[in-house]
Amino acid sequence: MSKYNELGSEIGSGIGYIGGQPPFTPGQSISVILTVRNPTTIALSYSIRLSLGGYIIGTFQSLTVQPGATVTTATLNGAAPSAAGTYPVYVDVVAGGEVLAQRQVGSVTVNAPPAVVPDVQIVSLTWL
Repeated sequence: MSKYNELGSEIGSGIGYIGGQPPFTPGQSISVILTVRNPTTIALSYSIRLSLGGYIIGTFQSLTVQPGATVTTATLNGAAPSAAGTYPVYVDVVAGGEVLAQRQVGSVTVNAPPAVVPDVQIVSLTWL
């Protein structure tokens, strides 16, 4: 079994959004917490990258996970893409320069900001 297959079913066991819940607005600040588990028999140092579609939110660096352990990462802060749409959420796990797994863990929606319609209210008119 390849490392990809071993880890592919284990990453993304939990992904929590803080600092706002989906759906987001373009450019909105996003914070996430990701939980991963190491199903192997050796300790691994992971680098984990989170992206919405092709838009990289950020990277958790040097996350060491002991064999069989489950670890909740530190909070990662980023921003929603600038264009409205539905984006698949991907988690990439890299160890020793090798991509061990890439997994889609859901999707989020980025809504267009509400349209501002020009308006005016005439409060009064006084004849002189």
